[in-house]
Amino acid sequence: MFEALCGSRFNVNYQRVGGVLHDVSRGWLTACEHWLDNFEPNLAELPSLTVGNEMFQLRTQGVGYLDRKQAVA
Repeated sequence: MFEALCGSRFNVNYQRVGGVLHDVSRGWLTACEHWLDNFEPNLAELPSLTVGNEMFQLRTQGVGYLDRKQAVA
């Protein structure tokens, strides 16, 4: 939704001092409402997809680890 709003996922140039680059495009609010309507019912499924999922655990454990000394620095 953010990419559809501002035209980019990584290079954000939408918010400006005093406002935003342009108004939302026609249909964006409807698309956002549709996305939220679909997201909310699926939100309850997320813990089962992550907490007890062995593949998720293997892919995420130890990634981006900082020891205490690195974190303080």
